[in-house]
Amino acid sequence: MARKPWGLLPAAVAVGGIIGSMVSGPVGKIRRPGRAMLLAVAVWGAGLAGFGLVPGLWPALAMLVLAGAADAISVIFRTSMVQLNTPDQFRGRTSATEYVVGAACPYLGNFRAGAIGSLISPAVSATAGGLAVIASAAVIGLAVPGFARYRAD
Repeated sequence: MARKPWGLLPAAVAVGGIIGSMVSGPVGKIRRPGRAMLLAVAVWGAGLAGFGLVPGLWPALAMLVLAGAADAISVIFRTSMVQLNTPDQFRGRTSATEYVVGAACPYLGNFRAGAIGSLISPAVSATAGGLAVIASAAVIGLAVPGFARYRAD
């Protein structure tokens, strides 16, 4: 019986997350973390879209590693902006809310991906989801210009 490499797919995202965390040192030097976070989110979306578009296992794994690295970096930006801009008396509650959003939203995305993948195809689901993430980052950047212009002191 031939082995199926399906376990490599979520592992690739985790490997990307580890790589993103390992190279995150320069994040503290970025002066516009809002813009950088939107860019990292767009790269996450590009990795997902690329995963849906590329043929073959190894290119697909590479796209997922890229997505995982970008996701880790976007989380670092998001968390640091929340921590630095929340008044002390609200930091616990705000951090708890950020944690819940960070923990719950991927499950909603997985639900969406599974539903669309079951109805149409997994490739269309991944590609459409990635493109939606890129579009959402662009819309947020345009609709909330203060977020993109935010400067770290």
